[in-house]
Amino acid sequence: MSVKTLFEQENNLVRITYTGEMSPADVLQSSLEMQQHPEYRPGMHSLSDFSNMHFVDIDFDKVHEYSAYMPDIEQTRGSCRWAMASSNATNFGILRMFEMLNDNSPIEMKVFTNVEDGRKWLQEAGS
Repeated sequence: MSVKTLFEQENNLVRITYTGEMSPADVLQSSLEMQQHPEYRPGMHSLSDFSNMHFVDIDFDKVHEYSAYMPDIEQTRGSCRWAMASSNATNFGILRMFEMLNDNSPIEMKVFTNVEDGRKWLQEAGS
């Protein structure tokens, strides 16, 4: 598993790229670590690319369990947008489940089949 995180301060954006096999717990841990990074600021938008990773230990119950952590994540991130992208159909479906379970979040989430569309959507929000 690998997580690459890039901060684009000028765009108010954090780009996260996941590769290899990862569980929902791994993704949660990487999100919490990103929020503790010195370059992170509340309100930064996120662009997460799941195209080159494979979820392991995943089912609806695990997605639902991960969603229970959203209030803590929301408290740190504040109001922002989170674009999640995957060209992999299975990952796309898992991410859509997560999005739907969190449709009342102050973090506006949307899932895309490619990173470029997710980035455009984030740019529409401005900084």
